[in-house]
Amino acid sequence: MGRNLIDRLRGAAGYVARAQDHLNAAFGPNTARIEEVLKHGTDALVMRGQFQGQEAAFKWFLTDRAAETVQRMEQELGFLSEHLGVGPYRVNGLLAALPDPGLAVLEWAKGERVSLILKSDDAARRAQVLRLCGGWLAEVAPLRQELRRLGPHRLNRQVADLRFDHMIPPDRALAQDLLRGLQRFAEGFEGVKAVHTIAHGDFAPVNMVSDGAMVTAVDIQGGTRFPLARMAARFLVAKDLYSRRDTARRWGLDADDMAQFASETLLPAQERATSFPYFIGQQMLHAVVQGYADRGCPVQTRQRLIACLTELGTP
Repeated sequence: MGRNLIDRLRGAAGYVARAQDHLNAAFGPNTARIEEVLKHGTDALVMRGQFQGQEAAFKWFLTDRAAETVQRMEQELGFLSEHLGVGPYRVNGLLAALPDPGLAVLEWAKGERVSLILKSDDAARRAQVLRLCGGWLAEVAPLRQELRRLGPHRLNRQVADLRFDHMIPPDRALAQDLLRGLQRFAEGFEGVKAVHTIAHGDFAPVNMVSDGAMVTAVDIQGGTRFPLARMAARFLVAKDLYSRRDTARRWGLDADDMAQFASETLLPAQERATSFPYFIGQQMLHAVVQGYADRGCPVQTRQRLIACLTELGTP
């Protein structure tokens, strides 16, 4: 076992003890019990255990703005819990908040991570969970949506700072071609309006949990307004970009899964031909460039980038 891993385990144990002390001080010695560390990062510690007799998740934020993060989380989860209720679309509600130490106690989401379910070859199960995830976004989006202009200058600023020097020449050339293709595609957006809303700041399969009958969004830390098409595109790109699944594609993504997820009730017809394909390409480009050091650009990813570039009508 490496020294770095040993040091991290020791550090996690120390944090767990301190988190348990905070919980005991707030609720007494028999109300909350931390049983397992799920994730230990530089900015947060995620734990599993019991709270008031039910299974719960504990998240301790370790940044200078931890108190503010917990307060935003409390406000956002309260809003979503009230509006979603106990139907098929849910959030893991907040059971308790301790802003001063930056500690949140959350309901335990029942089921399996959607990112794992989507690796299954069970077509019916995949389709069901994709419909649930698309339905979640379609249910939440209208609560705070508004129309905003989506002009080319604004869109081009979002990719202007990308750097490609760390990529090998063939990958760099492809990424730059996609960038230019997106810039040309966005030229037709002058005066176009698109739905912007607050739903989930990191709407991706890894942050959704499903038991087959319902889907629960997790890791919501506050409300951030984004174009709805961007949220939908981010989810599908996160699902497909590195996947080797061999099936018909649309803008470089799996067409059958896209049809299950992005129903006609999710995106207006105009956006399905404008902002949605643009954001698919944009999210692909961001993901490949920013994740290149760890994942490179494997064959299946190159194929998806080329397919997206081709359908955007670029050379």
